[in-house]
Amino acid sequence: MKDSLEEKPLQKIYKHASVLQLKKMVPFKKLWLLSLLLIILSTSATAFTIKTSLDASTKVISRDGTASFTLNVSHNSPQTQILELFTSDVSWDLSTNPSTDRTLTVPTGETVTTTVLLRPIYAYPGSYYVVPITVKSSGGLDSTTLNPQVGVLSGNTPGGLYSPSLGVRIDSTESIDPTKEVIIRVTLDNLNKKDLSQVDIKLRSKIFNQDYSTALKGLEKKSVSLKITIDPLTPPQDDVLRVTVFVPDPVNPQQFDALPLEVAIIPHGDLSFEPLKEKAFLERITRIKVTNNGNVARVATYTIPGGLLKSIFSKGVPKYERRTINEEKVFAWDVSLEVGEKKEIVLITNYRTPVFLLILIMLGIIAYYKFRSPITITKSAFVVSTREGGISEFKVLLEIKNRNPKPLKNVNILDSMPHMVDVTKDFEAGSLHPISIMKHGTGTLLKWAVDDLDGYEERVITYKIRSKLSILGSLTLPVAIAKFDTPFGHKRSTASNTAHLALSSHKGKVFK
Repeated sequence: MKDSLEEKPLQKIYKHASVLQLKKMVPFKKLWLLSLLLIILSTSATAFTIKTSLDASTKVISRDGTASFTLNVSHNSPQTQILELFTSDVSWDLSTNPSTDRTLTVPTGETVTTTVLLRPIYAYPGSYYVVPITVKSSGGLDSTTLNPQVGVLSGNTPGGLYSPSLGVRIDSTESIDPTKEVIIRVTLDNLNKKDLSQVDIKLRSKIFNQDYSTALKGLEKKSVSLKITIDPLTPPQDDVLRVTVFVPDPVNPQQFDALPLEVAIIPHGDLSFEPLKEKAFLERITRIKVTNNGNVARVATYTIPGGLLKSIFSKGVPKYERRTINEEKVFAWDVSLEVGEKKEIVLITNYRTPVFLLILIMLGIIAYYKFRSPITITKSAFVVSTREGGISEFKVLLEIKNRNPKPLKNVNILDSMPHMVDVTKDFEAGSLHPISIMKHGTGTLLKWAVDDLDGYEERVITYKIRSKLSILGSLTLPVAIAKFDTPFGHKRSTASNTAHLALSSHKGKVFK
C-alpha cells in the first residue's frame, strides 16, 4: 500500500501534464517549470531505497558477550544490488553469520536475511550503547542506518574464561607508489587478560592479498608491519584496504575487522630514450630505443639537432618533423606509448650519394682535361666590302692555340670555302701562308702547316675571300680542322666552330 501511495503523486503529475499538453491551456512559463519538474523526477527515479529491519531493538550481553540480531534487507531498485554492512563505531566489532554476509547480494523484489553480531571492544560494563549498523550500496551513495541498543552487564570473569577481544587498526600511506615497497601497519590491542597463542591477520583488497600470523599476551598491544611488493605496472586506481583478524579459539573463535582504509595507486614513470649510434662507410645511424616504464600511457617528444643541410641527407623511421626549438633547428618525433610498450626511432644520415656524385664530377673533370683536344681552333669572319647591297668581300680569321704545356708536332690546318667564292692571293704580312690552295668539287680547300706548336703558343691565320656574286642575307662557313701529333705519338684532329657571316650596320663585326 505504501508503494502505491508513493506512486500516485508522480502518476498524477504525468497525467496532469498530458492533459495540459493536449489542451495547450497552460502558459509558456508554467509549461517550462513543469518540464523541469518532470526531468528532476525522472532523474531521481534512478535512485533506489534500501529497506531494513531488525528482529529486536535492544539486546543485553556480558562484557565479553556478543549481541545477535536478525537483519532483513530489501530494496526497490529494478536491478540486483550488492550491499555492504559495517559500523562506524570503533568501540564495537561487527561481524555476520555466515561471515561472507558482510557483503550481501540482494535481487530485485526479494528480501535477504542474515545474522549480525555486535561485540564490545572498548565498552564499559553497566551501560547501554547505541551501535549504528549501516547498510550501503557497493560503489554507490545509497545507504540506510539502523541504531539498535546493546546493554553491557557488569561483573568479573576469571582470566582463564575471557573470550578473545581485540581492537584492530590499519595504517598506510594514502598514495601508494607501485615502484616502492608498500608498508601497511596493523595495530592489534588485546583488550583482556587472555593470552592468544594464535592471531591470524588477513589483508584483502583489489590489489593486496597478504596473510600473517602472530601471538598476543593478555592486554598486550602490538604493531605488525606488512611489507608488500606489487607489480610496478599496476595502473593508477582507487582501492580499499580491509583487514580481518581471526582468533581460532577452541572454545569461542572470534573475527575482528578494522575500519576499511581508502588508498590510491598513483601514476609514475615516463618515457625513457636510449640512443645508440652506429657508424658505417659515409653513413651515420642513430637508433633510439623508447620504453614506457610507467603505469600509464605517456606521450613525449624526442629531438635531435639537425639543420637544412643535414636534413637533405637524412631519413627518419618513423618520419621526423623539422621544428625550431629555442632558435635551433631540430628533428622531432612525437612518441605515444602504452604501458610497457617499446618502440624504436631510427635516423639515417647517408653521405654516400653526394660523395659519389662529387667523385664522379671530379673524375669527369680529370677525364675532360686528360682527353680533351690539346688544340683549340676558333673561326670567325668579318665583312670587308659590299656591292649592290650584298657582301662582296670578307676576311676569315683562324686562331690556333696549344693549351697544354707540352709542344705539338706536325700541325696541319685545313679550311674550305664554297665554290661561289674565291680566295685572294693578298695575304697579310705576319700571317702564315697556306702551303696549298686546291679546287675540288664543292669549293676550295686551303692547307697550312706548322712544324712545331710550343706549349701555350698561339697562331693567327687570316685570309680574304672575294665573292663572285654579291651575297645577300647571310652565309655560314664550314668548320676548319686541325690535325696534329700528340707527345705520345698519336695522331689526332680537332674542329673549329662554324662561322656565320651577315651584313651589319657596323663593318668589321664578328659573327660566330
